[in-house]
Amino acid sequence: MVTIRKMLYENEPLTQEQIKQIEEADKRPIFFDENCPKLTESQLMEIAAMAAEQRAERRKALQ
Repeated sequence: MVTIRKMLYENEPLTQEQIKQIEEADKRPIFFDENCPKLTESQLMEIAAMAAEQRAERRKALQ
């Protein structure tokens, strides 16, 4: 399996190529295994809370 990473910038509109790539990626199945198991709803909420804290810390550091 190949991982392709792209940078998207907040203030720049998506190109037609980027839109096409996102739509194609959205159609692909997601595979989970023992090294990357599917997360529970509570685990996802915990990660979201940590991400929000990190974003707040970064914003505070930029001020």
